[in-house]
Amino acid sequence: MRKVFFLTITACLFFLYSAKAATITIPLGTTATMSGWTGDNYIVYGTLQSSSSIQIAGTLVVKSGGKIIVASTLYASGAFTFESGSEITATTLGADATVTVNGKVTISGNTTMNHSNLLTINSTGELSSSNITLNGGTVVNGKMTASTQITNNSGPITMACPGKITTQNLTNWGSILGSGTVTVSGSTQGNSPNVSSCPPLSVIFGGISAIISGNNLHLTWNTLTESNNDHFEIEVSDDGNLFTKIGEVKSTAVNGNTAIEQNYIFDYSFAGNTLATGFAIALLAGGVILFKEKKKRIIISVATFIVATIALYSCSKADSNLNTVNNKKTFVRIVQVDIDKKISTSQVIIATVK
Repeated sequence: MRKVFFLTITACLFFLYSAKAATITIPLGTTATMSGWTGDNYIVYGTLQSSSSIQIAGTLVVKSGGKIIVASTLYASGAFTFESGSEITATTLGADATVTVNGKVTISGNTTMNHSNLLTINSTGELSSSNITLNGGTVVNGKMTASTQITNNSGPITMACPGKITTQNLTNWGSILGSGTVTVSGSTQGNSPNVSSCPPLSVIFGGISAIISGNNLHLTWNTLTESNNDHFEIEVSDDGNLFTKIGEVKSTAVNGNTAIEQNYIFDYSFAGNTLATGFAIALLAGGVILFKEKKKRIIISVATFIVATIALYSCSKADSNLNTVNNKKTFVRIVQVDIDKKISTSQVIIATVK
């Protein structure tokens, strides 16, 4: 009887919890304020802030351009995902579940991954904290920085280029394996990292600036060094995840090699690209009218349909990019391509709208 009663109560509590859980979306350009515990799921395009602490038992996804600002503790009881272009700021970060970092996470105090939970810092991700304590598996393909101490109590830390770990002191009772860079300015206790170095980068980027005025994108960047470089491909996105190529710029370095700073400029008109496509379609349509013979009209009509279909597909890409202008948020990145077709990618930036 007691067992039946216990199971009934448990089922009721589970049902009530599930019924209360909701998915809350914070739109771009808006700010939501909360504190304490919640079982809801959150998708953040705008800003979620707290003057105290936040503990989320549901999932938390912070989209590109989204921000989390917490005065005290941000605690993950459910899975957290910080996408590329997101920014998270808190005094402390704790987790009983997986945390995936693709954006920038700045913790002024302690970061603690409890139990065997997995922390993943991907190539675009950055986690900086005063102290970082790891009690489970960790993947570092981006940057993990501790101003005071990193403590790896048990699980392996797996690294891949361009992964970088930087700390004043390191206590490692587990293992640090793979390829990347581990820099310890102070003392090391426990096991030494067993990490192979990354090959030198073909291009070291300097500053990148993107400005949108009306429907025009003006992009400038510089490189500090180039080795075996062929060209750059410019890509834009409206969400920071799916990118569309809009142009190329050839390397100005002789034979793709230089140790001297190189400066580049790229200009693109979203509206102009659409208008040019429409003009080409109009010319082809005019050709159909000019031809009087039925057979020729059929051939020209088929050709017009094919070209129009291709043009509309290209135009849809341009329009999706144009929407980013209207929403005042356009993500830009530069893909560097070697002479032997190997690639590397710059940081993702958000264009400034004027």
